[in-house]
Amino acid sequence: MASATASSPPPARHALTPTSPIDKAVVVAVAALASTVPACFFDREILFTYHPVFMTLAFACFATIGAWIAAKTRSIPAGPARVSALWTHAGVNVASVACACVGGWAIYANKENKGRAHLTSWHSWVGIVALGLTAASPALGAVAFARLGLLQSVPSEWRHRVKWTHRKAGAAAWALGVAAATTGFLDSPTLSTFVDPTLRALWIAALSVAAGGVGVLL
Repeated sequence: MASATASSPPPARHALTPTSPIDKAVVVAVAALASTVPACFFDREILFTYHPVFMTLAFACFATIGAWIAAKTRSIPAGPARVSALWTHAGVNVASVACACVGGWAIYANKENKGRAHLTSWHSWVGIVALGLTAASPALGAVAFARLGLLQSVPSEWRHRVKWTHRKAGAAAWALGVAAATTGFLDSPTLSTFVDPTLRALWIAALSVAAGGVGVLL
């Protein structure tokens, strides 16, 4: 009995514990962004502030942790621990979609209220593509997640492609979301009226650490 227990895979909470320097750097950088961006920037009375805050949470925080979990899950053997890790990955990415929808609505409504044109910058175009992929990827993930049973409705020869497409769409959504967040921190003239340039530089540095760490793991 003891040997069987010793050889069993660790629970998902242990498998997803940040242990390496890269893991810890990713988690610390994401935590810094998740705590400081809302604290330093959010104003419930100013509609515009909902956009960068919720998009930061969506892409720089939840999507980054979701990608990190996906990378860590690859080393977990098939079984309950892996299924639990995949559920965690799914939950984090649902939170990312929810935040992205709030952030997208905020900038749309703010521009409508002020009579401004939409999609007038590279930042906005990258962001809208990231938003679309962010919405599509969980739908593909739901089909690809065998535990939900939807994959059984897909012809067997297509199942690998569904999983592959989900992984690639998710990675693209995350990468474009990080790019949109970075360009927003760098180039937004409206953002510059709210936040000190030094703080914006620190946010970009934290985002670079988090994205670079996940990029290495992927």
